[in-house]
Amino acid sequence: MGELSRGLRPLLDRPPADPEPMAALERRVRHRRHRRRLAFAVASAAVVAVVVSASGVWPGQGDPGRLQTTAQVPAGPTKPVVVASGETQGHEWRLQAFEHDGDQCLDMLAGGRACFDLSTHRAVDLAVDFKVSEDATGTARTSVAALYGPVRRDVARIAIRLASGQVVELTPVGQDARFAVNFYVAVAPTDIPPFSELDQITVYDAAGNELDHLQPDCTPELAGGPGGGPAPLTIQIPALTPCI
Repeated sequence: MGELSRGLRPLLDRPPADPEPMAALERRVRHRRHRRRLAFAVASAAVVAVVVSASGVWPGQGDPGRLQTTAQVPAGPTKPVVVASGETQGHEWRLQAFEHDGDQCLDMLAGGRACFDLSTHRAVDLAVDFKVSEDATGTARTSVAALYGPVRRDVARIAIRLASGQVVELTPVGQDARFAVNFYVAVAPTDIPPFSELDQITVYDAAGNELDHLQPDCTPELAGGPGGGPAPLTIQIPALTPCI
C-alpha cells in the first residue's frame, strides 16, 4: 500500500489539466483550415498575375532567343500627307496620300483622286490625269497630264514607256510617310514630254529584277459626251478611279 501511495503521489500533487472541450477543439481546427485556404488563394492569385503580365510576350517559334509581342503595326495616316510636290508651267502641284476604308488613296492637288485596294498585293498600280487639246483643225488630242500610284516597298525603280518608245525612269517617293506602300508620280511636261501617250509601266527591285508590269487601257471620259457641243481648246480630266 505504501508503494502504491508513493507511485500516485505525483499525480495527486499535480493533477492533469481538464481535457479541452470538444467545441474549442473544433474551432481551432476550423481556424487552421481557414488560414491554409487563405494562404493557398494568395499564392494562386500571385501565379495568375505573373501569367497575365507575361501573356503579351512569348518566345518566337522559329528562334527561341527572339521575343514577339502582340502589338499590331499601326495603320497609316487617315489625314492627307504630302508625299511629293513640284511645279510645272508656273503651277504648283502636290501628291497627297491617306487611307480611307482600308484603301490607299492618292489626291493630286488640282488634279484627280483615286483609291487603291492593297489586298491584291500588286507591285504597282496607276491613276492618270489626262489633258485634251484641240489642234488647228478642231481635232481633239488626248495626252497624259500626270500619272501616279502606289508601289510595293520592294520596288526600287519605275520605268514608264511612252507610245513614242521613250522610257522615263522614276524612283519611289514617300518612304517616310508611315504607309504600307511607297508612291511614284510623273507630271507633264516636267517629267514626261507634252502630248505623251502611255504604253507600259514596269517596276524593278534593287537588284534590277522585274517585279511586275502594267499595260493599262485608260480612256478619259468627257463630261459632255458625244455631241455635247464644241470641245474647249484645252481641258484637263482628272482621275476618278485607278486605271485598269
